Amino acid sequence: MRKTLATFVAVAACLSLAACKSGDKGIKLGTKRNVGDDASYSIHAADQEGKGKAIKLPRVYLKEKGYVAVHADAGGAPGPVLGVSDLLEAGDHKKVRIKLEKPLTSAADVWPMIHVEDNNNSTYDFPNGDAPAKIGEQVAQVKMHVTLR
Repeated sequence: MRKTLATFVAVAACLSLAACKSGDKGIKLGTKRNVGDDASYSIHAADQEGKGKAIKLPRVYLKEKGYVAVHADAGGAPGPVLGVSDLLEAGDHKKVRIKLEKPLTSAADVWPMIHVEDNNNSTYDFPNGDAPAKIGEQVAQVKMHVTLR
């Protein structure tokens, strides 16, 4: 019985250490939410805990190049832009980290949203260009919660 408990503790410690060293830059992921499909656009998001300086998306798929803008929550809908990813080429992207221009000061909901690079100038130009991407008739966006630690 002691050997089993000792083995369990050792395995748990290794898994915990591996999770901490996974390159998450201090962002801990929680409940996952996905929207979209790999035929057009998709965002795989997760509630997270961190310092409020950035968010991390486990996966993003774009059928054409664009950006992921993180919008503040405005009464249950996307509001002002808090931060924008670098220009992402079409295709599959893993561990997309988006720095927030102004760090969060308290726990908050945010809305990662894909925007298409409309005018080929490699600059995020919303609302005067780079319109939100759509999955059918729906905007490619998902709500997630950020808790500060």
